[in-house]
Order: sequence, then structure tokens, then C-alpha cells
Amino acid sequence: RISNADIATVTENVLAAVGSDGMNQGNHQMIRRLYGLDPNDYEGISLYYPDTNMGAKEFLIVKMTSTDQYNTVESAMNSRVETQKGIFEGYAPEQYAMVENYELCHEGNYVLLVISEDPQAAVNAFRKSL
Repeated sequence: RISNADIATVTENVLAAVGSDGMNQGNHQMIRRLYGLDPNDYEGISLYYPDTNMGAKEFLIVKMTSTDQYNTVESAMNSRVETQKGIFEGYAPEQYAMVENYELCHEGNYVLLVISEDPQAAVNAFRKSL
């Protein structure tokens, strides 16, 4: 089902569930760098990413203009997870475990990728917001 939820509200609710400690808000340039997605192709996109190279906690919310974009978004998210696993594997076990327990949630025209201590809380907040 297509949601008319405002991405700012959805982001706020997910951020409240995840907690903003250790994260920066990403701009369009950072979204392109980390995910290879062009924010102008989507109705809305919101990124919070680790504020240090030692952290793994992040989330990306994409409000697609069309559900046809899902495969592109999912592929970008999976690619980011694999990159993060490669970075933390063998040297930061607790961060690696967090990355490994990521959640990718697709609901209609919205997609969420979350890497955090409690990704399920973020998924619940995300679903309630739509």
C-alpha cells in the first residue's frame, strides 16, 4: 500500500527509536557517496550515518516516487551492508554483529535500512509511521 506519510515525520519516529547518539544527518552528497543513489530520483530520502569510522549505527529511509524503484534501492542498501561488514569483520566484533543483524523493511513506497543495537524497534516505529 502506498503511504502519504511525510518522510520528516517517519524519520523523526525512527530516529527516536534508534537514538541519535553516534550519528550525523546525511546530505545529498553523503547519500550519493555511501549508497550511490541520486536523492533527486526519489520523493524523499533521509540518511543518518555513523559520526566516526569506528561506528556502524545508521539508517536510510527512502520514499520512492514509484515502487518500480525498489530493486535499485534494495540493491544499494544490500551493497552498503556488505561494505560495512567488510570494514568491521575481524577488527570490531560488536560493530560487525550490529551490521549483521541489520533490518531491511519494505512497505509500499517506503524502504528502511537500519543498523542499530535494536533494529526491530526502528522497524516498529517505521511501520507505525506509515
